[in-house]
Amino acid sequence: MVKSRRGKEKETTPQEDVAVGSKRARRGTGVEILETAIDDFVQAPRGDGDVPYRPTWRDGPLYKQEAAYQADLFYEKMGDTHSIRSDTCFENRIHRPDLRALGLYENFTELEVYLRSVTEWLSTLTKNAENDPPRTVTLTGKVNGKPTTMSLASLSQIAKFDSKADNFYTYIKEDDYFSDLKKIVAENVMYSELFLLDKGVALKRDNLKPMVRVLLSLVVSNVAPRLGDMMGIRKWELVVLYALMTGQIHLSFRHLVMLHIWQSRNKRQKKLIPQPV
Repeated sequence: MVKSRRGKEKETTPQEDVAVGSKRARRGTGVEILETAIDDFVQAPRGDGDVPYRPTWRDGPLYKQEAAYQADLFYEKMGDTHSIRSDTCFENRIHRPDLRALGLYENFTELEVYLRSVTEWLSTLTKNAENDPPRTVTLTGKVNGKPTTMSLASLSQIAKFDSKADNFYTYIKEDDYFSDLKKIVAENVMYSELFLLDKGVALKRDNLKPMVRVLLSLVVSNVAPRLGDMMGIRKWELVVLYALMTGQIHLSFRHLVMLHIWQSRNKRQKKLIPQPV
């Protein structure tokens, strides 16, 4: 026979259900703990440990990166001061005689206004398509912290880059100009106008007709400047060459300037600033 052992029974209290996210008090500690759903907190992205968060520009255009870091990423791709100076002062080679004749070259060289102002402007640049793109596109960036806008109208105030009225010109969409030439002119028509067909239509300078080669030199030094691989041809150069050779497309120089400035700012591999803005 087993004897039961009597003793003081421990008093128990049924535990109340505590809903997730509700207030839970802990007695005897003097501390009140609040359980809060994690979604109620918005935390800024952080790096490892004490290292500040810094995004990496792996692919895609700059304007699609985080807005708060676009200026830093632009300067990062441009490199050190020496690299920025060599890549942005492109007009030193193209327009030096003109600047000297106007008495402007020394001012630009001594003050380095161009270097500081243009790189700041490009690093903060945004595009506004307005209500009738691409005719109404504007580019706005900061110079000395103040918004400065480039538009077809503002470029006309600087110089008469285009001699005709605005409605005379064909304003090509950015994607068509850089990537989809077929929407502008049929490839077979363009190639027969520009290339020595017996050599093929590979995008090489030697395959162009003699007069077109001369025009290409003008395009790569003034209309859409670039460096490197001067024996190759870029797709958008074909459109400009076709327009110059045939007169079938009336391109606005001001519009081309804005297209190339926006592209150079947003393309990760491109360090050259294509125009003396």
